[in-house]
Amino acid sequence: EQGKYEEAMHRYEEALWVHQKVLDDEHPLTATTLHNMAGVLVEQGKYEEAMQRCEEALRVVRKVFGDEHPSTATTLHNMAGVFMEQGKYEE
Repeated sequence: EQGKYEEAMHRYEEALWVHQKVLDDEHPLTATTLHNMAGVLVEQGKYEEAMQRCEEALRVVRKVFGDEHPSTATTLHNMAGVFMEQGKYEE
């Protein structure tokens, strides 16, 4: 399965590059790709990297949609999930 994670990350990295190049660093699809990358990283137990991707996605959605938008809430929810995977329930 590890090979599949690596392949998935490679494809997400390609997609992220295209989104950033063609659309913008601050486009909703950029945030979606960052979310997806975080999910793969969590599956691999790479929590710090996953959180970095979530933080990047949060920066994008806050810039695009603001603090009171479902996409912002989803990103915060995903960040909480990363903490829960690590047993960091207080955070």
